[in-house]
Amino acid sequence: EYVPVDGPQEAAIEYGLAAGSDTANGAVIYYGFAVDCDKQTLEKLDYFTTLFSDDSSVFQQNLKEQLPSATGACYIDLTTPELCVYFYATGVNPEDAQTFKAIVDDSIANAAENGFDPDAVDAIVAGNKLSIMLASESSSTGVDLIPSIAYYWAAQDDLYGYMDYIDNLDNFELFAKDGAIQAAVKDY
Repeated sequence: EYVPVDGPQEAAIEYGLAAGSDTANGAVIYYGFAVDCDKQTLEKLDYFTTLFSDDSSVFQQNLKEQLPSATGACYIDLTTPELCVYFYATGVNPEDAQTFKAIVDDSIANAAENGFDPDAVDAIVAGNKLSIMLASESSSTGVDLIPSIAYYWAAQDDLYGYMDYIDNLDNFELFAKDGAIQAAVKDY
């Protein structure tokens, strides 16, 4: 029987390697938050993870400054029993976990306080829209779209979830510039 997460969880999983393998910067660190929110807030948090995964974000800049060997990103996982926002870093060591956690916490606090760089928002939104427009130019459009449609349907029982995501891309820039994404970050 599933027991909902009711507090912080921590785990370290070690994997066997061949003798003599170099393990420096060979770890992956995940740091996540379970969130309980409506579909409109989920959209804003999804846009937040898109902004934070971009190289120009405060999160990425802080990561490169404090853990130069690391590569990181964040995403929303719709497939877990509780909706979760995850941050992760690769190219790190296990002892970097607290530093990574501090980077994430400080970056989120910065975004909640200061919002997002309007020029970066423009570039990211334009890139996402271009990617969506070019998707229909492929010779395998249906095959390429089916996994995204199925993901929303299977994870959220929302057959039109992916199409709603596409339709709402016009709100991405508006939400970033009017403070709606920033407000969602503050709330969660």
